[in-house]
Amino acid sequence: MKCGKCVFFSPHISFPWVGYCPMVGRVVGEAGGCNSFREISLNELLNSLEARGCAYCITCRLTLTSREELEEHYRKGHTLSLGTAIDEEQHLETYVAD
Repeated sequence: MKCGKCVFFSPHISFPWVGYCPMVGRVVGEAGGCNSFREISLNELLNSLEARGCAYCITCRLTLTSREELEEHYRKGHTLSLGTAIDEEQHLETYVAD
């Protein structure tokens, strides 16, 4: 019953141990949990892949764009999500190069 395994959890792309939960309306840690928990299913992931064109593997930190890729990560027991949280301030995390 951890947030990181919940269908509603959208991880931050740079800090995947935190993410947004629309059920509580705030940022949560992956180790948290609540009464709205629902484990993500392969069908939900495949529907997201079809509708949005991608799903996200939190374990590998990869965007998955094909059914085969998604099913492979699911079979391996990776932690998957329907997508990532949008962080409008992400550009502030970018380091300047010389």
